[in-house]
Amino acid sequence: MDVSVHQSGDRHDVNVQANDCNLRISHEPALTPYSIRMISSEQSMSDIQEKIQDELQQARAACDVNGSTSPECAAAWDAVEELQSEAAHQRESKPKKNSLEIYCDDNPEAAECRIYED
Repeated sequence: MDVSVHQSGDRHDVNVQANDCNLRISHEPALTPYSIRMISSEQSMSDIQEKIQDELQQARAACDVNGSTSPECAAAWDAVEELQSEAAHQRESKPKKNSLEIYCDDNPEAAECRIYED
């Protein structure tokens, strides 16, 4: 996992990159609140849970080092919240397959799994 923090004047950018996931957090106090963007979210739930745990540790460390009111601390906790939100979204968006769907995934040529078009 790569984490980079860039500061230019009042603007703060935090980039978190791990495997197929790239999270970018930007903050420019004069213009907008934090802007968070998940660039890729094709992750398994176990991968996301591991990343959440890693981000929690990094957020705690960032707050210990920079202070709890620092932009780095806020950005680190925003990264944790974004990953938690992504995990919740993935839980909602993946309905469980019934036994026939699982069977057809394994046996697409079976008579029960044929799809006839009108």
